[in-house]
Parts: sequence; structure tokens; C-alpha cells
Amino acid sequence: MTILSAYRRYHISRKSRLCGLYGPLFIVGFVCISFMTPWVHASQASATQAEPAAPTNKQKKSPPNQQASTKAKKDAVSETIDPARVREEIDAIRTDNSLPEEMRARCQEILTTTLKDIESREDDQLQIQQLVKAAQSSEQRKRSVEASANKPVSISFDGVTPDSDASKIEELLRSLNKDLLATTLEANRIQKELNSRRTETKSLPVQISKTEEELNSSGPPEETTDSNPVLTAALKQAAIAKRAKLVTALELCRQKIATYDAEASVLPLEKAALDTRTAALSKAITDVNAWVTRRHTDDIQNKISEYQTTVSEADFDDRNDYDHFFALLELWPLTVARAESWNIQLLALKEKANSLRDDFQETASLVDADRATGSGLSRTAGYLLRRKHVMLNRERTMLSQLYPQGNAVDEAQDILGDIDTELDKVEQKLSASHTPAQNKILEARKKILNEMSLDVDRCLADILIPSGVNLKKLSNIIDDYQR
Repeated sequence: MTILSAYRRYHISRKSRLCGLYGPLFIVGFVCISFMTPWVHASQASATQAEPAAPTNKQKKSPPNQQASTKAKKDAVSETIDPARVREEIDAIRTDNSLPEEMRARCQEILTTTLKDIESREDDQLQIQQLVKAAQSSEQRKRSVEASANKPVSISFDGVTPDSDASKIEELLRSLNKDLLATTLEANRIQKELNSRRTETKSLPVQISKTEEELNSSGPPEETTDSNPVLTAALKQAAIAKRAKLVTALELCRQKIATYDAEASVLPLEKAALDTRTAALSKAITDVNAWVTRRHTDDIQNKISEYQTTVSEADFDDRNDYDHFFALLELWPLTVARAESWNIQLLALKEKANSLRDDFQETASLVDADRATGSGLSRTAGYLLRRKHVMLNRERTMLSQLYPQGNAVDEAQDILGDIDTELDKVEQKLSASHTPAQNKILEARKKILNEMSLDVDRCLADILIPSGVNLKKLSNIIDDYQR
């Protein structure tokens, strides 16, 4: 019986006004039974003499109460409850003022818990399906990874060469960076999964035992004659949903054990293959960036040379002004080339930060699993931590060699300041009265200064500053690891 039907019956019983007829009807029924009883007994006696003896095997039937209990347990697992119907019942009870306030609040609380149990069970069922698929594909995945382990990783450039159009090279770089990001994220996901499974595997048997105990102690609620039908129906639904949730949770724990065992030798191989591909992608990106840098610096040199042919010392205030301006322009290709070299370091820093973070998580997982035995830190775990301490000292030394990046940031900012000064001087001269030829020379000077400013600013914002951020991130990871 659903809560809505119980809810309707509850209101019908409250509106009934037939209680006054119960007494006379009872008397008439009693008189009829009194006159009919002797005739019924006589009929039964004659029928008993005429009928043959009943088969003895019918006497071996289970008691009705035991059959009902077994059926109730089966129904609790097999019966499904529609979450949409539960939501409708919650809304119906919430808006019904005829129920006592305490009863209404209790029914809503029970139904809300029922809805959460249903949704939790659906989530567990989806996870079970995913785990089953992973276990079924583990052998095939293992064979695939092992077959490609000895083959070199080939990164396709799709026919793009150093002499290709700049747009094609930029598109290739975007594609390679996107592939690198996806590969790194997948490798990190597998590492986190390995770390969590290492700890969870120890707790699954205990979780299974607790769930079995809770499942064995669960059953349908007791029903009394004076129980409110709406509350009774809500409690029955809650019991069915809770039991179904426990059954599915138990199945999920057992499937986790099976899948974790099946993938124990697969996931590390897949992680290693992804790491190899990450290294190959990083090298490919470095090579393509070198193309871009070489082409970019060549373009800058050509621009400077072309500009220099259009002006002379007479177009400047004096010789010092002329020399200072072209000395500033000479810093343009040098700054770009230096920044691009830091771009290569930026990729290395990101990889190092990700690798060190994964190693940190794996070590923490191993130590937590070791301590979970209850006997403290083992000698093996202590030796592992000492080796990690030595490794972190080496990483700290390597990190200290990269700190000159801060000087590159300062130098780029100084160059931008000098460019702004030159632009202000050009703007002041343009605002004064000059011949068209002089204005043309000043506009050309302004154009090349703006191009240089945009280039240096891009190097600062896209390469040098992110490099500093990643240096700080790597330093923080080392600090956390050492603690």
C-alpha cells in the first residue's frame, strides 16, 4: 500500500459517520450464526465421513508466519520504489493541514531519508556497472599496454614543418598542448586512484562485515492496530529502500575487491605509458617552440633592419638619443629569445611539480596504509622516508638554480618602462607642429615601439610570471613533502 492510498483511506475513515449502525448489525449477525451453527456442524460431519483421508505431505508445510517473514524479506529487496512517487508523497503531506504537525514532520523526515537511500542506491548501481566493465577489460588493456611498451612513442606533426605557415604552426602547438594536458590529467587520475585503492582495500572487509550485520538485523517495521496508516506506509517504504540500499552497498564492496584485484597490475602499466607519452609530447612542444622562436626573432631583426634604413641620426634629438633608441630595439630579440628559453623551463617545472605531487601522494598513501596496521611505523616505511628526504634535498638544490628567473622578470619590466618613456616622447612631438614628412617618421617610430611593447609584455605575462608562479608552487610542494 502506498502512502497516497493510505493517505486517502485515512481521510475516508475520518469522514465516516456509520459507527452508529455497528451495534444493531452485530446483534443480527450473532442471531443468524446461532441458528446456523448446528446445521453447519451436521453438514461438516457428513462431509468428513464421505471424503478420503488427506495426504500426509500437506502437514509438512511451513508455518504461515515463517512464510510471510521470508516473503517480506524477498519483497524488501526485489520491490523498487519510484523516487518521483516519493517526491509526490512528500509534497502531499507537506501541504496537508489535517494531519497533526508532529506526525506531518515525522512522515516528511522518513520520506526524505527514503529518497536519499534510493538515490544513493542508484549511484552505487552505476558505480558497480563501471567497475564490472573495468574488470572485464583489464586483461585486454594489459595485453595492449605490454605490446606497445617497447615501441617508441611517435608524436605526429600532421605534416607541419619549420617552414610551414605561422597559422599552421600555432594550430599544431595548440593541439600538442591540449594533448599534453589531457595526458597529464589522466596520469594524475590513475595515480590518485592507485593511492586511494591502496588504503581502501584494507577497509573493505570491515565495511562488508558491518553491512552484512546491518542487513541481517533489518526488517519490516512492527504494525499495531492503532498505527496511523500514513506513518505505517512511510515506515514500510523506508524499510524497503534501506534494505535495497544495503544489498547494493554490499554488492559494491565485493565488486570493488574483484575489480581492484583485476586492475592491480594494469593501472601501473597504464600510468607508466602515459608518463612516457607526456615526456614525448613535452619534447615535441619544445621543438615546435624553437621553430616559433627562431622565426619570431628573425622577423624582429628584419623589422629593425627595415626601420633603420628609413631613419637617420638627424631624425633624433642628438647622437645619444639615436644610440639609446637602437640599443633599446636590440634588446627586443634578445628578450624574446630569453623568454622562450624560459618557456621550455616552464614545461619542465609543470612536469616536475606534477611528478613530485604524485610521488608525495603515493608516499603518504603508503605511510597511511603502514600505520593502519596498528603497530606504528615499520622499519621499511622509515627507510622509505629517509630516501625521500635525500631526494627532496636534491630537488631543493635544483630549484635554487632556477631562481635567476626573477632577474628576467625585473629586466623585462625595465625594458617596458624604457619603451613607455620613448612612447611619451613621440606623443609629445606629434602634438607639436611638424611637417608631414616628420610626422611620418614619428608614426613609424611609434609603431615599432608599440610592437616591441606588445611582444615584451606577452613574454612577461605568458612565460616569465607563470614560471615564477610554478617555481613557488614547486617550492611549496617540497616544503609540504619534507614536513
